[in-house]
Amino acid sequence: MKYTFTFFLLALMHLNVAKAQSDKLTVANNFFDAYEQMDFDKMGSYWDDSLKFQDLIVSELYGLEETQYGRETMLKLWKKVFSKKPNYMDISILDQFVSGDYVVTHLMLESSISRGEKTAISNGEMFTIFKIVNDKITEHHDFGDYYRWDRQMKSVMEGKHNVDYPEATNIKIARNYIKAYASGDVETMASFYADQIDFKDLTAKNVFKSQNYELQGKDKVKSFWKGVLVDSNPGFLNVEIDGLFYASNFVMLNTRFSMVLPKTWTGGKEGVYVNIPIKTILQIKEGKIIKHFDFADYNVYNKQIALQK
Repeated sequence: MKYTFTFFLLALMHLNVAKAQSDKLTVANNFFDAYEQMDFDKMGSYWDDSLKFQDLIVSELYGLEETQYGRETMLKLWKKVFSKKPNYMDISILDQFVSGDYVVTHLMLESSISRGEKTAISNGEMFTIFKIVNDKITEHHDFGDYYRWDRQMKSVMEGKHNVDYPEATNIKIARNYIKAYASGDVETMASFYADQIDFKDLTAKNVFKSQNYELQGKDKVKSFWKGVLVDSNPGFLNVEIDGLFYASNFVMLNTRFSMVLPKTWTGGKEGVYVNIPIKTILQIKEGKIIKHFDFADYNVYNKQIALQK
């Protein structure tokens, strides 16, 4: 009877977690539905009054504030940006997961805009990350392929077909950085860092309830990765790039992290293997990484560990 009751409690906990994840996905996808309809008041109904909004790439390209606060502030801004509505907006979800309070979505956004007799259709990828608490979006982060949209628009509207952007060299840096990451070569990883690099894994901070996942400065970030990738002595480590896009000095990567976890992480259990998707965003200036943001599926990470214990 004791074990039956324990099993019942575990099953109930699992159902509660599953429902919470489903509820967060519903909020996120309802927001995207409203976005497709360009119903900005409905979009705003999913934002918390104290919303924190960031689009670092738009900020870099157009000189706007990095962070905007408040639902009403963002509603006014979005309505201003879309004062001339596109002919249509279409969002296709390519990948999506829930990690703690975060919903991480990789999407393709397509829109059509007319100017006079000319009509351009543009599409590009975007990472959109929501933090959802009590069915409201409290944080909204966008990382979009603005270069691709810009190229497509200028090609049709202005007859300009230039596809060369100087920041394209950052893709090579990003690939070499991930290559060093995959091999646990922390010295090479650190050689790419700017002195004041900013590292954040907000999903890890949220799920593991720790401040250790927001770090600034080359020495601190290097020490963090040394602890994870070298000192812990994992049985196996790999990081693969499934695809990437870039805009301005940002490179957005679909990465997949896999590791045989150290025994110190599993209570002495050997051979525990995890394989999870991570959306990795790197900002690179003058050949150095100044920002490294990760958004990872730690819900699946914890499930994989639980199944092997």
